[in-house]
Amino acid sequence: MYVHRKPMAHITSSRTVLDTKPAHVMAAFSSKGSSSVAPRILKPDITAPCVSVIAAYTGAVSPTNEQFDARCLMFNVVSGAYMSCPHISGISGLLKTRYPSWSPAAIHYAIMTTATTMDDIPRIIQNSIYMKATSFSFGAGHVQPNLAVNPSLVYDSGRKYYLNFLCSLGYNES
Repeated sequence: MYVHRKPMAHITSSRTVLDTKPAHVMAAFSSKGSSSVAPRILKPDITAPCVSVIAAYTGAVSPTNEQFDARCLMFNVVSGAYMSCPHISGISGLLKTRYPSWSPAAIHYAIMTTATTMDDIPRIIQNSIYMKATSFSFGAGHVQPNLAVNPSLVYDSGRKYYLNFLCSLGYNES
């Protein structure tokens, strides 16, 4: 087997590829189901890209985390539910910049009310075995940042709403 000491790759211009798998498929490792604290609350709230995400990578560890692997990468292709967080955080930051008076709850609802439950075919988002996923898999749907900037509905929740919710679960001042 031939091993090159300094392997290189090149990214070429993109082109349209037809008859590919649909985009927005729920990954098998995604969180699913209702809230364990309050089963009437739908979880997850939203979905975002989390499979094969090209992301900035630390030079502190190798991509395999193995002792024999001394590579240091500036970027890596990473998959995991935790990869959704930077997408949603970035979108939240953009919305806060656009609407400085919005609360975290308002931003949350803007993202949720503009999400889509459809893939790019369009049909209901599928799960990892290409069967219809449900809201217990994708929550409000897959994030659509461009629509979240101009939502038709923004619902704001204040402290009172959260306290009422906790009281309804049997919590009290102690």
